[in-house]
Amino acid sequence: MGAVAAGVSLVAQIGLTALGEGNVFDLVMAVVGVVTLGVGAGITKATSVAVGKGVTAGKTAIQNATKVDLGKISKIRDAAIKIGRALGRQPRCGTPTSWATRSGRTG
Repeated sequence: MGAVAAGVSLVAQIGLTALGEGNVFDLVMAVVGVVTLGVGAGITKATSVAVGKGVTAGKTAIQNATKVDLGKISKIRDAAIKIGRALGRQPRCGTPTSWATRSGRTG
């Protein structure tokens, strides 16, 4: 809608200037209006594309970092289970209990 209004304004200013009724400043301002409207649309599109790429890159970086962190945690967990088994303990699942309760040292 704004592009149509700017275009009509430019055509009207060209017509007025050609007939000697308009001034050059108004014509220049109409041209600037059309140009900045076009530049603004281009900037909006470029910004939208850049934001989309940034979101994708950020998502990928977070996924990769999470995979690395989970890999480290998995290795630590596996090592802890291996040590526990070497000590004759089985990994436990379910509700957590305190060490004192598990070892029979209550009260």
